[in-house]
Amino acid sequence: MCCLNVRKLLSCIIMFTFSMIFSTQLLAAPVKIDEIIPDEKFRSAIDYKDANADGYYSDEELNSITYLELNGEDGVKSLKGLEYLTSLTHLFLRDVHTSEPLDLSKHKALRFLELSGNGFGGLNVSGCSNLETVEIKNENIGILDLSQKKKLWELKVEDTPVSKLNLSGCSHEMTIEFESPVLKDIDLTGCSGITSLYLKAEQLEKIHLNDLSSLDGLTLSEV
Repeated sequence: MCCLNVRKLLSCIIMFTFSMIFSTQLLAAPVKIDEIIPDEKFRSAIDYKDANADGYYSDEELNSITYLELNGEDGVKSLKGLEYLTSLTHLFLRDVHTSEPLDLSKHKALRFLELSGNGFGGLNVSGCSNLETVEIKNENIGILDLSQKKKLWELKVEDTPVSKLNLSGCSHEMTIEFESPVLKDIDLTGCSGITSLYLKAEQLEKIHLNDLSSLDGLTLSEV
């Protein structure tokens, strides 16, 4: 009886091992790039990473893409497939007209982010713990949550209707230039490293803070 149970156990272990190997092989199989990134102009921006020019990308090839610059003026109309490029460290998106929110929560390696004239209706960078620089211009983002971005050292926002900004826990040495005609609430709790703060916000009602000991320059403007 004991021997039979051991055989069953060994059989289960072998079957489980083979199933895991098979699943890993399936996940690691090269993907046809035009199936995950349908926009031709988007694909052309990363063509140079297709080593054998066969239209298929291995995990290694996808993970080697660390820099991406897309511009609607070049004909880019869709960002579908961006979620597969999780090794990006630098991302520049300009004039890719869309009202959809931009979800970058899977892009943990992202360090530099520039958004300009896209019209994004929201931004999720909750998983971007390595963010260092964020520049946003002419977007439709209403709430900007950059809390706990402990490596963030530069933030520039203009012509974007952000009503609430959360920078709590951003303790790195940092400069902030922020312009929003509808900004009402800003949380700077724990932002002990801010050296320069420029705020242009005519409707500002609340500022949450507890330590601005590194602050050298402060400008608050309503106009």
